[in-house]
Amino acid sequence: MKVTQQEQIIFIALPVYGANNAPTWFAGTRTEFTSVNTAGDRTYTGRLYSTSGTPFAVTPFVTPVGVTDVGSPTFVGKADGMATLSYTVTGATVNKNIARQTFAQPNTPQNVAITYSIQDAGTTANCARAADNGSGIVAWITSPLTINGGAMTLVFKTATDPFTCTYTGNNYTQEGRYGKATLIGRCVGQPASWVDQTLTVREFEIGQNFFTAQYSDRGGPSATCLQTGVFTGIKVGQLF
Repeated sequence: MKVTQQEQIIFIALPVYGANNAPTWFAGTRTEFTSVNTAGDRTYTGRLYSTSGTPFAVTPFVTPVGVTDVGSPTFVGKADGMATLSYTVTGATVNKNIARQTFAQPNTPQNVAITYSIQDAGTTANCARAADNGSGIVAWITSPLTINGGAMTLVFKTATDPFTCTYTGNNYTQEGRYGKATLIGRCVGQPASWVDQTLTVREFEIGQNFFTAQYSDRGGPSATCLQTGVFTGIKVGQLF
């Protein structure tokens, strides 16, 4: 199957074999976002169609001669990067667990530290001290990133903050075009009362001169503090 997303709509293409063992295509052309739960799992629902049309070698191509509503799909994108798909066609219900397929690792060497300028947009909640909660955008001016196999290190420092925060882990994995990892970090210069931080990055995409990721970061000022958001890094010295 193939899933393509734009904003709050996903397009689902299902090449399957029908009851007559012949190749059959089902398409969920407008499967729309409906809800998100407390875990961050996002649900999309819509209609599923079967179409028939002009043979591929016929010129000129004309619009399909038949569109049949055959059922309803429910797609759930999990916060951990996995997904599920349930659909019913002519009374038959199918439930599938879905994982992104990895064809190759990113063709971007990261086995030596490369420095990025990062913009971080996040929201912090549940801290023991109310003043530590809130939303905002932080510019990290020198942020070296290293990925070597499963090992990942990410360092954060700002122009005004006295802290230098280093996160490391050994479980980086690639899932399709995205990667994910869980890193443990501590900041040099942070108050002694702070606790180690657990940074979970997902949908981590790296290119020749950039990277983007969604993240959650628990710890720091108190064990209950949870910051969630997105960050984007541009390699220092690069212009777009």
